[in-house]
Amino acid sequence: MGHIELASPVAHIWFLKSLPSRIGLLLDMTLRDIERVLYFESYVVVDPLMVSELTRGQLLNDDQYYKLIEENGDEFDARMGAEAIYELLRSINIPLEVKQIREDIGKVNSDTKIKKYSKR
Repeated sequence: MGHIELASPVAHIWFLKSLPSRIGLLLDMTLRDIERVLYFESYVVVDPLMVSELTRGQLLNDDQYYKLIEENGDEFDARMGAEAIYELLRSINIPLEVKQIREDIGKVNSDTKIKKYSKR
């Protein structure tokens, strides 16, 4: 079977829209938030670097993004589109995430949170 190499990353609709969203579960983001990034409505923080007020996966609108660029320059990495989602997925440390989720399940008493962690 053949394949083509694309110039930029794309997000396959099956991994996005199938419920529960596989991408959303991995990134711990809602489907709506992922759509905002993929459809170029919002920026997502890929790496907060030196800006302490930002967290990985945080969404920013245009005004917030440009204000942060003005104040901090290139001291953080926020992107839009499938490239941003790709970078977030690429930066996941799977063994560390598994360990963290198992620890979190042990600490939680809420059935809802246990179900959420179990899906991840």
